[in-house]
Amino acid sequence: MQFLFPPLLAMPRCFPWLFALCCLCIGGRTARAVDVDRTGGPRIEAVRIGFDNRCKVGSWTPVWVDIRGGLETERVQLELTAPDADGVATRFTVADDVEIPARGVVAIERYIKVGRVNASLSVAIQRGGEVVDEQTYALRSAGGGSQSAAARVVLATQFFVAAIGDTIGIEDAAKLLRWPDSETMVVAPIKDAARLPRDAAGYQGVDTIIIATSDLELINAISEQQLQAIETWTLQGGRLLLCVGRNGERLLGDGGRLRRFAPGEFSNVVTQRRSPGLETYASASSRLDAKSADFALKMTQLKNIDGIVEASEGIGRSVRPTIIRGSHGLGQIIFVGLDLDQSPFTEWRDRGRLVARLMTGETDFSPRQAETVRSGRVSHLGFDDLAGQLRASLDQFEGVTLVVFSWVAVVIIVYGLLIGPADYFFLRFGLRRMEATWLTFPALVVLFGALTVMLAYSWKGRQLRINQVDIVDIDAKTSTVRGAYFAHLYSPRTQLLQLELQPAESVPANEQSVQMRLSWQGLPGKGLGGMNTGMAPLVDVSYGIRSDRAASGQGKTSLEGLPIQVWSSKSLSARWTAKTDHAFASDLVRENNGQVSGGVENPLDIPLSECYLLYGRSAYPLDQLAPHSRKVIRQGARPLNLEWKMTRRQITTDHRELSTRWNIADLDVPRILEIMMFHEAAGGQRYTKISHRYERALDLSYQLQAGRAILLGRAEKPATQLLQDGRPMSDAVVRNWCYYRIVLPVGAAAPAPRQAAPPPAL
Repeated sequence: MQFLFPPLLAMPRCFPWLFALCCLCIGGRTARAVDVDRTGGPRIEAVRIGFDNRCKVGSWTPVWVDIRGGLETERVQLELTAPDADGVATRFTVADDVEIPARGVVAIERYIKVGRVNASLSVAIQRGGEVVDEQTYALRSAGGGSQSAAARVVLATQFFVAAIGDTIGIEDAAKLLRWPDSETMVVAPIKDAARLPRDAAGYQGVDTIIIATSDLELINAISEQQLQAIETWTLQGGRLLLCVGRNGERLLGDGGRLRRFAPGEFSNVVTQRRSPGLETYASASSRLDAKSADFALKMTQLKNIDGIVEASEGIGRSVRPTIIRGSHGLGQIIFVGLDLDQSPFTEWRDRGRLVARLMTGETDFSPRQAETVRSGRVSHLGFDDLAGQLRASLDQFEGVTLVVFSWVAVVIIVYGLLIGPADYFFLRFGLRRMEATWLTFPALVVLFGALTVMLAYSWKGRQLRINQVDIVDIDAKTSTVRGAYFAHLYSPRTQLLQLELQPAESVPANEQSVQMRLSWQGLPGKGLGGMNTGMAPLVDVSYGIRSDRAASGQGKTSLEGLPIQVWSSKSLSARWTAKTDHAFASDLVRENNGQVSGGVENPLDIPLSECYLLYGRSAYPLDQLAPHSRKVIRQGARPLNLEWKMTRRQITTDHRELSTRWNIADLDVPRILEIMMFHEAAGGQRYTKISHRYERALDLSYQLQAGRAILLGRAEKPATQLLQDGRPMSDAVVRNWCYYRIVLPVGAAAPAPRQAAPPPAL
């Protein structure tokens, strides 16, 4: 057995290498760190990504980095790196340095945007440009199995819910909905207030926030800045589901922390002993009080309600609203005056049906046919979301000819014929001097190469081109302004761009209140260049997205060294918000027949064309509106049916109603934007057959359902201006589409005067 001794003696030498290899492989991260104990510098202790370690691809998400200080207090820079939608490494930095106290631990909050479902996040501490410590964390698809990862990445088209406190049975609701895999609901429970972002940008990937208020300790732990972030997100188009039962007076009364979210004024907390209205609303198959002999619900009541009461208990003067759906700025709040996370709801088998109705507004939870149909044509086009169709349309540039493969094949064949048979027969039977090929062959190569270059530049152009879309939404009641910017840049040469974005002077925004986040735009799905793929990047360089403010994340972001290849395009997007000082004059009232009447004014300093006033299911044509001009909709006016207008529905000669089928290959930008801006009003996926999830915030159909009116118009000039090295790029914009939507309140019509009764007959 002596032959075993040499391997045993060799083990100590190889053991350190095996141990180091195991340390690198175990867990969801790898490390490349400086010896902190030796240098005394700060080091990264932990990184928390998104909500419950979940984030949505293609959307801004919060990241918290815990840094332990070294031997002395010092100021450092924090740099986070993640791939964009093209797989190119993107560095996220802020202008301000971070102060790390000696031997203390500081939690730094930052915001990133991940462009691939399977990627990595690099976190680095820098001091004077030198890396002090660096850690790399794995990010994996939420459906990627059991592989360890620092965070799970949710698909761009999935429905992402952040539940503060209890999840109120949202998991059961998700099972009932039975959406396709690419659109399933993902729930992130949040039990620690420290895991809530302090800026509204951190909620961009969240579709709905649920706040269950039974846990007062958790609610009181939420800071004012965190509550302000939730409110700002809601005002900008977010959806909040708020459940307040027994703690209504503490939270919604005078000085209550959640009073800002209530669609009305707090009245009192009552005891409800029957719930037929709630059971009917949920289409329940069982009674809520079936398992309780002493049934009693603590229910919060509101007065002066600003919204639509969807469910209530009692009749007549004793009616008690239980579910209210109201607008809050450009967003919506669903208020439930009950604690859905408490008994008897936790034992009620139909709680999932109730929550599903709250989330979708629907009672039929069978699989929607429009969502289960995915034609081969959609797969061939490379997208299954309206955002992909918009990207495809913006990638068509005037003056740039798309060279198809057949053209390239013809050029290659002609080139081969010229330098081969043509050259041979010319020298053999024409010049009769074969040695002249030493002149004709290089001449043909040079001439053909020059001709190819000339054709390429004539087809591809020599100037930078931009196709741009702006959608500006204004809520007249809260003076909230929200902008969405989409642009495709085409470059005739390889270059690195320094870009920033700012609102145009014509936009009614207070300059000091503007917050602008410029970044790349991704393509949902598994198509070529999609965020669900793992394609290698076409360039091996990185670029930066830099914010001019730290901590709160407010301010503006700019792109530093954005790489763009010769004869290629890059997709950009931005979300920006502001407040406006403009006054909005509107005296619209709702008539008894469900229509609207009154005056509407263009409050802008620019003219609007293609104007419509939208209300409920109606569309009132207004044509042109000059700056600050006013038009009156009179009683009895006959509007268009909004759904008919959106779907181009007509009545045939045989009295059948037919809608124009949605063409997923259509590249008409105004038509695509029309559907994206009011997708549900057009019938949703039942009409388009593809989802509208990635840019779902653009859909303002719910404002019409909540009883608001929307003035829609198109402006001639863009609402934003892209700057390169501080200089406007207005000359590069070859096509632009700019739409304004102004959300207006609608009052109740005055009751008609009673007619005097005729005198009795003599």
